[in-house]
Amino acid sequence: MLISGPDDNLARILNSLLSRESDSFDEFLFAVAWARKRGVEAILPGLTAFEGATRGIVGLNYRRTSYEALRILFDHLDDLFVYYKHPFQIFHPKLYAFIHESEGKVSKLVGIVGSSNLTFGGLSTNFELSTLHEYEPDSASALEQIEKTLSYFENLVSSEFAHRVHDVHFIDNMLKNSYIMTEQALNASA
Repeated sequence: MLISGPDDNLARILNSLLSRESDSFDEFLFAVAWARKRGVEAILPGLTAFEGATRGIVGLNYRRTSYEALRILFDHLDDLFVYYKHPFQIFHPKLYAFIHESEGKVSKLVGIVGSSNLTFGGLSTNFELSTLHEYEPDSASALEQIEKTLSYFENLVSSEFAHRVHDVHFIDNMLKNSYIMTEQALNASA
């Protein structure tokens, strides 16, 4: 399925997948280059309704991720990671994945890959393009795609450049050391 924003509102699609009562998912994963407060707030209804595990990784390049976005994510995710290697190699993925398990194995994966960061514009108002794919391990190619997606995410969070956010002080230190900015500072610099 092709998702073309702003006509197809990705925030609405993510909230729908997060808050599904029938055929609910067991885990939600995401990897994005940047997160902003309004983008996180756009999916907050789904995040608060979601009963499965939640893990996300957000990039820090160009200081486009906001302090407020990380604080909200820290409060609502089971595991939050930030990624920074150096200014000349940008962390730039946009992946949202929903996993359903049965008998300890993945029985369905819904993946959204495209251009949408976890920002209000990326999820709602920008001209963005993403694809939504559903995989059930009923063929070798589908199983391979499931394994590649999960392996990709695990490689990101286990990288030496990924850092688990253990507490609010970690986020405060990122702000103090200019890895992130406040929403006010980001809005003033735009």
